[in-house]
Amino acid sequence: MNATSQLLAASHFELFGLPEQFAIDEDDLNRRHMLLRTKMHPDRHIGLAAEQLAAEQLAARINEAYRTLADPMLRAAYVLSCRGRDPFCENDNSMPAEFLEEQMEMRERLEEAADEQLRQNLAADAQQACRKCLDELEDQLKEPEPDLEAAAHTVRRMKYLRNFAAECAQT
Repeated sequence: MNATSQLLAASHFELFGLPEQFAIDEDDLNRRHMLLRTKMHPDRHIGLAAEQLAAEQLAARINEAYRTLADPMLRAAYVLSCRGRDPFCENDNSMPAEFLEEQMEMRERLEEAADEQLRQNLAADAQQACRKCLDELEDQLKEPEPDLEAAAHTVRRMKYLRNFAAECAQT
């Protein structure tokens, strides 16, 4: 297997030379991303069509891995999937009853929100709840014994809250 094939097959963490964990140094990730992008940019591999295609595939792979690791919710979901726990699996999307009740209340408030300011307040509340989810994920995915079940619930809750905040902004 050549170097390009190895990089294409590497996990997101391996690609960037990072440990497989939720807590990462985002500045370090950014530096590593810039170095990889520069080193593997398709324009640096002009020549044979096969080399150019491999460089383009690798550039896309680097960008996909970076987008995943740079976004804490996607990074948490990726960490979970690396450990055999897909938080978005259709067969396992259970959520605590309290959260389901909270979702219904949020939906009702959005339907009743008559003006832009109320919708903005709902979006801000959802964004604040997302920040709380990040704090929870830090604790739940802390090594050496992460709580994968709780983290999967938190990732699903965070996804819902992000979507709700975006919906409030669009309504």
